[in-house]
Amino acid sequence: MQKKTENGKYPSPEKNSKVLRDSGVNNAKSIDDGEKAKWVPTVSKEEYDSAEKELNRAFDAFECGRKKLVSRNEPMGYDRFNNAFYHFASCPKILFIEAAECDTKAQDPKPSPKPLPANKLSRTKWLTVEVRSVFDRFVNSLDIRGTREFALYNALVSSNIRKHMMDDMKGINDAKKRVRELEQLQKRLVAAESLLKAEVEAALTSSRRSGRLASQSQVDHAEAVEILKVQITAAKANLKPSPKKSPNYDSLTGLELQVNYDIALQYDSDDESHVDQSTNKCVPPKYVPGGWHETHHLSSSLWHKGADIEIPVSEMFELEQRCEDLSSWKIVDTTRNQWKKSLQYALDYFKKSSKLMIGPNRVDEEHNLNQSKRNGINGSKQMPGKETLLINVDEREKVSSVLERLKPLVLNLEARVFEMSGLEDVARVKSIALDNVSISSNSDGSDVKKTHAAWKKKIASMRMPTANSRRGPRDIIIEAINIACENGQEKISSELRGALKLHRTGNSVYAKKAALEVLNNHGGYDDPMEGDDDDETDTETNSIAEVDDLNLNNDIMSTMLSTDALELSGCLNIDDSARTDWINGVRSCKTLSRFSALVFNLVHESNEILNELEERNETFLKAIGDWEDNRCDSDDEQALSKSRKRKKKTRRQKEKYTSLTKVWTDTKTTENIVWGKIDDHPWMPAQLRNVNDPDVATQLEDVKRVVIRFIGKEDINVVKGNNTKPFMGPDESLDNLDDFDNEKVDQLTESLALTRRLHRAKDFRFSRSPTPRSSSRIRRISTSEEEKKSG
Repeated sequence: MQKKTENGKYPSPEKNSKVLRDSGVNNAKSIDDGEKAKWVPTVSKEEYDSAEKELNRAFDAFECGRKKLVSRNEPMGYDRFNNAFYHFASCPKILFIEAAECDTKAQDPKPSPKPLPANKLSRTKWLTVEVRSVFDRFVNSLDIRGTREFALYNALVSSNIRKHMMDDMKGINDAKKRVRELEQLQKRLVAAESLLKAEVEAALTSSRRSGRLASQSQVDHAEAVEILKVQITAAKANLKPSPKKSPNYDSLTGLELQVNYDIALQYDSDDESHVDQSTNKCVPPKYVPGGWHETHHLSSSLWHKGADIEIPVSEMFELEQRCEDLSSWKIVDTTRNQWKKSLQYALDYFKKSSKLMIGPNRVDEEHNLNQSKRNGINGSKQMPGKETLLINVDEREKVSSVLERLKPLVLNLEARVFEMSGLEDVARVKSIALDNVSISSNSDGSDVKKTHAAWKKKIASMRMPTANSRRGPRDIIIEAINIACENGQEKISSELRGALKLHRTGNSVYAKKAALEVLNNHGGYDDPMEGDDDDETDTETNSIAEVDDLNLNNDIMSTMLSTDALELSGCLNIDDSARTDWINGVRSCKTLSRFSALVFNLVHESNEILNELEERNETFLKAIGDWEDNRCDSDDEQALSKSRKRKKKTRRQKEKYTSLTKVWTDTKTTENIVWGKIDDHPWMPAQLRNVNDPDVATQLEDVKRVVIRFIGKEDINVVKGNNTKPFMGPDESLDNLDDFDNEKVDQLTESLALTRRLHRAKDFRFSRSPTPRSSSRIRRISTSEEEKKSG
């Protein structure tokens, strides 16, 4: 502890050091004034250089590792307007500014019980600083007397942001230099013109100077004036900024590289037109920005040609052409030429009205930043050098108008494939059958009431917490929809479908609540505790009745797909509700992305169906040729046997194509219902089909065969003429059913149930009611069931 002096103060540092030197303290390190310390290196020059290189390598590795890290999520600082400033290591040349502006117009004018906080009702605008001049002006505008801007100033100055930015100071200084040079030239021009004027006046007034010297002086001054005028003109031209070269977005986005790759995949390497004469190597054609090549691919058609609508439209054209190759146009509302013209017109309209561009459509704006006040970032509307992106407000209207033109065309195409596949006839038959459900005549009103209340029992079972523990609300609602459809309750089924759309994976509360509301709206269910035994007993008792003869979608599998996914997969579906959802999805779509998804799903499903139809059509043509050959051989054998008077029958060759062969040809349905028979199957009701191609129809008549489609089936069969018989009524039976297995008997039972409803819908009267000759097996089955119940 230091001692105080006599006057009560501590000694000064200088005096204190002098006292220490005088006392000899720490004199071991002191040196004489005349001697100077010499620095002696302890390492060699090679070691020093090696260490320096190691340090540089470590610093470079640190910088590279820092750039590979994730971008920062906290700003460097804030200015007086609370704008956040970011600098990312992955983009060191740019300073990013997040300018938040409160958007009071975006608030909902309607009063809400829980309004959003003010910081959530804002729009974020991002600005950038990319040149040193703007960076310097902004840094100088910061008020370092404030806490926020002082911290921001230190962060900006201490970082190396300015070093990485583009140096535009040289261009600014050169422009100032050119302005000064122009001013000097203009001053010299004024002086030269005044001298020329003085020389002219002196030559006219003075007589002492020689005329030759006076004229030579005037010529020199005039030449000087002309030279200065030329220099001033060139200097003014240099003052105008050179036109800014627009960036090549084809190259920046990588589209040019992708297109060249796609074109290289398409061209033929053996084509001599692509051989470079200098190198004698095959060189594929290159992509020209803004141009169009003959061998374009998906990437080359992605821009400049409106490909976001062209691709699905081209898929529609290809699909329609495949349909035309198999079947002629049958849509009554419009012709094929009108359909194609409408599709092409929609495509051309979209191309003309919506020109797609790579990169923004920009217009330079003038800015005035030479303000007396330092307004910071928010003081001016925009940073210098920035450009405004123009947004076409009519784009949504153009897209909606194009979609309105395309929607009916897509629905026509789906209906055409639906008719060709045979699904339309099946759906029509089953729809008529559902509309003509009846209860047996000996049943009373309680049976009808119980049938119509069956869906209520399913929905009411969801009220019990322990009921149907293995089945969720989705499965129960689907079963109720199925029961309502079978009973012809279309209004109830549509309301239950609306409740089913509210079901979400992991959350079935809203679907369950909506289904129970449908139940309450239709009178509720009085006895939800009733067991399921009555339903099972009724099903067994009425096994022959029509309600249980028609088995439509009895095995329903629940799915985890969302509503949108189910809507996409509903096209070409025999289930009327699923197909209706797809049609409604097409009619209600408002975006090109959703429309494209619906179209591509239609194309995918249609191509699978058309591939199968093409294979069956080829099989059908081969079968006709084979049948004609067999007929010709049979006729030749018969003629030969008659000429030789041989009584022995020749052995016929076994036919390669039978009535079980899956075939397809373009046909048209008729209202004639006949009995049809194919190999290993009983006689079943079927509809006769007329072949549209007259040549094919003539060939079928020559081989004595007809085309039929069994009731409720989508496939067609070609059978011999003697394998069809007039249909006199659904109670007629032409076979002994004991000779067939249960599966074929069930098919016959279902087909007969559908046929009864079709005749009931047409008010068909039988010419006679023959007694069934071979229905003993059905009677035996029903008798055994009654014995079990009584026992």
